[in-house]
Amino acid sequence: MGGVFGISAIALITAICSTNPSLYLALEQDYGTQDDMNAFGLVGLFCVPAYPMLVFSIAQSTPVDWTPILSTLVPIIFGMIVGNLDKKMADYLAPGVVVLTPFMGWVFGAGINLFDALQSGLQGILLTVVFYVLLVPILVIFEQRILHEDGVSSLAVSSIAGMSVSVPALIAFSAPEYAIYVESATAQIALGVVISSIVTPMLARWEFKHTHPNA
Repeated sequence: MGGVFGISAIALITAICSTNPSLYLALEQDYGTQDDMNAFGLVGLFCVPAYPMLVFSIAQSTPVDWTPILSTLVPIIFGMIVGNLDKKMADYLAPGVVVLTPFMGWVFGAGINLFDALQSGLQGILLTVVFYVLLVPILVIFEQRILHEDGVSSLAVSSIAGMSVSVPALIAFSAPEYAIYVESATAQIALGVVISSIVTPMLARWEFKHTHPNA
């Protein structure tokens, strides 16, 4: 649980099981296709705390609290059913995603304490490097070699969500023995959110220019 080089298991699992759907949508609007933007709903599943909490519970063989998981999945599943049964309703609700994007960014950003993030220093930077090293090559190779796409979507989805800063505290609430890791993990994840919010758009733009030289 103590992890390596000051990066706890809570911090690593939370970072790896995270993505920023607002950033993904913004990048796909510039570099992606309509199909990529349609994946926004599924990408949003990896933003909520329920996903890393589920993975952490399975990894630690602890009881799983299904309440936050179900509360996240039910509206999404309901929306998928309504959207597929009623095309007019889907077309009516679709523009709302673009309208909500700035507000989601404000909400996620408000939960980040920049002072705590900067205090994490080297550990926060190292966590972000590990995040990119473990995820980006696999996602890009899969998208390019298997799906035969440009790889931009894989980079657009490779960022840490602002909501992830709340995960360590939620885990400690259900498992108090992990409370000693909350402060450091939260600071490291917060710095990862800030760094990935800057680096990911740069990587996505570079990949788009590389694969679409005439665009």
